[in-house]
Amino acid sequence: MLCRYLRGHATVQRASRALRAHLKYRRENRELLSRIRSRIPADMEDFNAEPGLWVDEMKNKFKMLQLPGRLGTNDGMPVSLINFGLFSLQDILSVRKEVLVEYFMSLIEVRSVCLHNQSIRER
Repeated sequence: MLCRYLRGHATVQRASRALRAHLKYRRENRELLSRIRSRIPADMEDFNAEPGLWVDEMKNKFKMLQLPGRLGTNDGMPVSLINFGLFSLQDILSVRKEVLVEYFMSLIEVRSVCLHNQSIRER
């Protein structure tokens, strides 16, 4: 895990600081993250928002296009497209902050599981 942070932050000091902040965030939000993770299939590789929280409430407010790696870029990476012309800021602002936070956190966790499993497969 530290190697990932070293690649993204260039120095040991900055990577260590970023990793500590990441681990602190996960510790502070462990109950929510555990609830999210319990909904995600462990072997999931292709992004799909369905395991996320509040998906039914948000699907008409925030539309996304997801292409799996085999259909995405030339180097096999998935593609995520959010067309900002397809949603209304008023719709998003009408959602309670807690719902938005949990929804987006769950999408990030789904993406994290998918990318992890893709990297395992590519080894």
